[in-house]
Amino acid sequence: MRQLIERLKNKSVHTEKLAIVRFLLGLSMLLTLLFNDMSVVANHNYTHLKRYRAKHNEQVYAPFKKTDVFMMMSPEKAKVVVIIILLCVMSGFVPQITGVLHVWVCFSMHNYFLILNGGDQIALLLSVLLLPICLTDPRLNQWRRPVPGPSRTNIFANVAMFAIQVQAAIVYLDGGVSKLFVKEWQEGTAVYYFT
Repeated sequence: MRQLIERLKNKSVHTEKLAIVRFLLGLSMLLTLLFNDMSVVANHNYTHLKRYRAKHNEQVYAPFKKTDVFMMMSPEKAKVVVIIILLCVMSGFVPQITGVLHVWVCFSMHNYFLILNGGDQIALLLSVLLLPICLTDPRLNQWRRPVPGPSRTNIFANVAMFAIQVQAAIVYLDGGVSKLFVKEWQEGTAVYYFT
């Protein structure tokens, strides 16, 4: 056990790869916001409809309404705020703060958007799992070289990285196993639809 702790203490996950991952997550969300009309993906007026309340289960989401950036202000203002936050996330500056803001933006988009896909859900999950790594990052900018040397915070960051790897394995395992029971994938005709 002592050897494992020493190994985790000496292994740093605060590398440029972390900045690339956060850049790509931020870019994907930014492109979603820029190339989609807010009135289509997140109509603010739908919050009063029975269909919307049934889909979003008002009792579950009620405590989070005051923390959702899209519910705190008009959708146009919220879109500008979210774009600024995502640009800050992509810049890699002050990951300790932008990591928290990234989780807030991902949660807000997941909570507010009417049209969700698996990518939005994965982005939220990854931003939450990346938060311990961002909070323990000693650098001012994630695009700089990592700070060498053992650190107790590396243990915490390595455990979070392991959780991300397990989550990715579960997502791909679920995707692969679910395709085994679909007729088009069994016959091989599904490849035709995707090419």
